[in-house]
Amino acid sequence: MDIIFESLDGLHAHTHLNEQTRRVLHTFRAPTVEYAPNYYLDNDIYQAMMFYPHQQDANLPHADEFSFVRFDVNGVDIIPKVGSKAQGVAKLAASLKVAPENVVAFGDNQNDREMLQSAGIGIAMGNAAPEIKAQADMTTTDCDHDGIENGLKSIGWI
Repeated sequence: MDIIFESLDGLHAHTHLNEQTRRVLHTFRAPTVEYAPNYYLDNDIYQAMMFYPHQQDANLPHADEFSFVRFDVNGVDIIPKVGSKAQGVAKLAASLKVAPENVVAFGDNQNDREMLQSAGIGIAMGNAAPEIKAQADMTTTDCDHDGIENGLKSIGWI
């Protein structure tokens, strides 16, 4: 399985990426990935991704510590069980003294589901799957067609 670690300075691969992983990364226009198999040993990591088909879900290690949230048929975000995008947004809002009902979240994939549901206003991107759009309060255009700008306009923030 290919593993990519995300840090503040970029994406770092634990493996040499196979063609399937490269295709997934291309679909969301990921930046260049550096091959650095030991990067995670000496650097802070804020997120990791694994690339494999869902048939291998049963073989995942440390399921008691991590959630594996699918963002593509061949990719998952690895998230500590004690954290999520929704929890991160809530923590940031609380530290900024922003009421939960004044939080707006944008998302397009399975890994955004909880965040869209917990935000005061959850906005699905136009390219989101139908089940993600159903979780959101509204849908905007996709990121290639000014989705965030159009979403903010539709709620009167700009």
